[in-house]
Amino acid sequence: MKSVLFVTGNRGKADEVRKLLAPIRVDVGDAELDEVKSLSQGAALKSKALHAFALFKKPLVVEDTCLFLDAFPDFPGTYSKFMVRAIGLEGVLRLLDGKKRAAAFVTLVAFVNEGGMRVFRGECRGRITKRIVPPVPEGLAYDAVFVPDGEKRTFSKMTAEEKAEYSHRARAFGAFGKWYVDS
Repeated sequence: MKSVLFVTGNRGKADEVRKLLAPIRVDVGDAELDEVKSLSQGAALKSKALHAFALFKKPLVVEDTCLFLDAFPDFPGTYSKFMVRAIGLEGVLRLLDGKKRAAAFVTLVAFVNEGGMRVFRGECRGRITKRIVPPVPEGLAYDAVFVPDGEKRTFSKMTAEEKAEYSHRARAFGAFGKWYVDS
């Protein structure tokens, strides 16, 4: 059985990635990685991947997920985590009062080893609700306000299997998993 080290400080993401990559065994390297202040998601991912590789000194994967609001192009993007920490989901909802609620999640996954880096991408289009729909998953707060296109429920109301049918993270890790097993 193949295994991979996934470096993250987010327990919710770690649990989700373990399910997405099965039967690949996912070991988790718990680390808060440096997040470069950039509007470029690719630059943020590269910074995280190089930091993780310097810490663990072995082949590994990291991911970066951004929420992009159509009403504010390129925002919050790489500042998604900081925005929800600073103004909360209630603040995000207020920010969209009277504005377009369409949005997209984009996940980039980087596999890095001594030979370099390979990046995989997944995207999910949808909309932001007008209210928070509990539960609010630990480390995945936006799941309580994001409804993917083709659905009526937020990610927080779906089972892991249902969410994976739409999920940006499932698409990115699915592409990685296929490549990794075949390599």
